[in-house]
Amino acid sequence: MAIYHLSMQIISRSKGQSAVASASYRSGEKLTDERTNETKYYHREVKPETMILAPSNSPSWVTDRERLWNEVEKVEKRKDSQLARELNIALPRELSNEQQRELIKNYVQEQFVNKGMVADVAIHRDDEQNPHSHVMLTMRTLDEKGFGKKNRDWNADFANVKENNRGYVKSSKDCLSVREQWASYANKALEKAQVNERISHLSHEARGLETLPTVHLGHVAKEMEKKGKRSDRGDMNRERKLYNEVVIDLQQVRKQKQQLEAKIKREKETKEFTTGAEKVAIKKAVPVVKGYVSLESIAKRQQELNNWEAKLQKEQPRFFEKQEQFNLVAQNFKQQQSIQSQLVQKQNELNDLNKGFLSKFKNHDLKKDVEASIQKLEKDLKRYEDVIDSYRSNLGFTTYQDFQQKQQELFVEKEQTRERISKQKDVINEQRSILEQAGMALKQKDIREVASMYKELQSASQHLSHEDALKLKELTEKAGKVYPLKDLKEVVASREKQVDKARADLRIFEQEKERVKTAKSYMQKLDKLEQKIKSIETNPYEQGKLRNDKQALKDSQAYKHEANHYRENLRVLKFDDKGKFQKEEARLNKMEERVPMVQNAVRQHEQGTAKVSMPDTKENLSVGLLQAAIHAIEQAQRNQQMEQQKQIHKRKTKHKGQTFER
Repeated sequence: MAIYHLSMQIISRSKGQSAVASASYRSGEKLTDERTNETKYYHREVKPETMILAPSNSPSWVTDRERLWNEVEKVEKRKDSQLARELNIALPRELSNEQQRELIKNYVQEQFVNKGMVADVAIHRDDEQNPHSHVMLTMRTLDEKGFGKKNRDWNADFANVKENNRGYVKSSKDCLSVREQWASYANKALEKAQVNERISHLSHEARGLETLPTVHLGHVAKEMEKKGKRSDRGDMNRERKLYNEVVIDLQQVRKQKQQLEAKIKREKETKEFTTGAEKVAIKKAVPVVKGYVSLESIAKRQQELNNWEAKLQKEQPRFFEKQEQFNLVAQNFKQQQSIQSQLVQKQNELNDLNKGFLSKFKNHDLKKDVEASIQKLEKDLKRYEDVIDSYRSNLGFTTYQDFQQKQQELFVEKEQTRERISKQKDVINEQRSILEQAGMALKQKDIREVASMYKELQSASQHLSHEDALKLKELTEKAGKVYPLKDLKEVVASREKQVDKARADLRIFEQEKERVKTAKSYMQKLDKLEQKIKSIETNPYEQGKLRNDKQALKDSQAYKHEANHYRENLRVLKFDDKGKFQKEEARLNKMEERVPMVQNAVRQHEQGTAKVSMPDTKENLSVGLLQAAIHAIEQAQRNQQMEQQKQIHKRKTKHKGQTFER
C-alpha cells in the first residue's frame, strides 16, 4: 500500500551538524571536511543511488559532492549557521526502482532546482519495505562565481506546519506547497504506472478519516524494534493499530447498514412503478446477475455472456482441424496398406521369374519391369510413411492401433464437447432472455417514474422512450424540481433570442470591420496622392513642366481626379472626416477584444454546453439538457397524436366496411 511520508529539517551547526558529514551519511561516500580536517564515512550494505541536480548557471564543481558541501561550509561563518535543508521522502513501493528514481528526480528538479537551489539526492533501499529518499538543498543563491546571499523567499515553501517553528517566512501562502506537490507528483506517477493506489498530504482529520495515522519510526526506533526492544514510537504505533482495527470494524458495520438502507429504498421505489409480472421478471434476474438487478448489472452480465459465447465459438474449430488431420493420416494409412499388398504381389512375381537356372536369361525384360514397379512402390510407400510420421507427435500415436484408438477418443471427446457447448449455449440463451425481460421491466419502471412527475406525460407515458426518460430524470435530479414544458421552452427561447442577437452583432461587427478596412486602404492611397499633388504644386520646376509639358499636365489632372474619387468613396463610407475614422477604428478595436468571448458563447450554445439559470433555483443547467428534455416531452406527445390518428383512421375504415356490407 502506498504511504505518504515527507518530513523536513534544517541541518545546522547549532545542533552540532556538518553539511559534509550529513552528505557522507546519506550518499554512503567517503568525504573530507576541510573545516575540521576530518574524513567522514558511513558504511552501508546497500549502496544508495545518488545524483546532484543543479541550476543551469551553476559552476562545474557543484557536481563534486565533496567540493559542493565544503563550499557551503566555507561561506557560512556563524557558529549557529543554517547549512542546508533536508527532505526525507517515502517513495511508493508500487513503483519500480527506475520509476521511483524518475519520480524523485522530476519532483526535485521542478520544485527546487528550477528555483535556483542545488539538490543532493540519495535514495536508500536498505529496507525493501521502506524505500525513501534524502534530499539536501542549498540555501544560498548561486552563480558562476559561487554562493551569494541566502534567499529568504524560499523559506515560505518550507515553512513547518508547527506554528512556532516557521523560520523566516515572508509569505505563508505556499507553506504546504512542498508536501502538496509531492502528493501530486507521486499520484501522477502511480497513475502512469497503472497503479490504483493514491496518497494524500492531508491529515486523517482533514480527509474525514476516523482512524489515527501511525508515526514515522526513524532509524533509531527502527533499530531498537529490530533487536526486539520496545520504543516509544513503536508503542504508539501498536496502540494506534489496535484502535484503528476497532474503528475499521465499526466503519464496516456502518457501510453495510447504509448499503442495506439504500437497497431497501431502491426496492421500495422499484415496487411503486412496476407491475406484478415485471417484479417477477426482475426477481428471476437476481441469480443471473448474482446480486442487485440494475441496468448496469444487466449490461455487465450480458457482456460476460457474450465473452462466454465467443469462447465457446473458438472450441469447435479446434476439433474440426484435428479431425481433418486424422482423416488425412487415415487416407495415408489406407494407401500404405494398398501399396504393401501390391509389393507382396510384385515380390511373388519376381520370385516366380527367378526360379530355374535359365529363367534369368529367358525373362530378363519382364523381370526388369517388375523390379522397376517394386522400386516405384517402395518410393510411394516411403512418401506416405513420411506424411504419417509428420503427424505422429502432434496426434500422439506410434502404431496403427494407437492411431485408431486416438481417432476414436477424438470422436468421443468431440461429441461430448459438442453436447457440452450445446447445453452451455442453451444456458446463455435462457439467461439472455431473462436479462432482456428484466431490462425491459426496469426501463418501464424508469419511464413510469418520470412520466408521473410531468403533467404533459400523464397520458403519453407509453409513448416515451427510455432514453428520453433518462434525460428528463437527469434534468429533474440536477434542478431539484420538475419544470413544466412551458417554463423549459421560455428559458430556451430566451437563450436563443440572446444568441441570435449575439450572432447579429457579430455579423454587424464583421461588416463594420470590413468597412473600416476598406476606408483605411482608401485613406492610405489618398495620402500618397495628396503628397504627390502637394509636391507638384510647391515645386517651381514641376509648375514649369505643367505649362510646357502636356503629359505632365495630364498626369497632374489624373492625380487630382483619382484623389477626388477616393474622397467620394470615403464620403459614401461616411469617413470623409479623418478624426471620425480614427474614433470608429478605436471603437472597433475595443469591441474586437470581446469578440472571442461572444463567439465562444455562441459555440457553447450550438454545442449544448452553455449554462442557463433556471427560475426558482440556483442551479445552472446546460442548454443541451433543456433542449433534450423539451424534445423528449414533445416527441412523446407527437407519438401519442400519431397513435390516436391511426386508431381514428382504423375505426373509420372499419365503419365504412360495415356500411358497405349492409
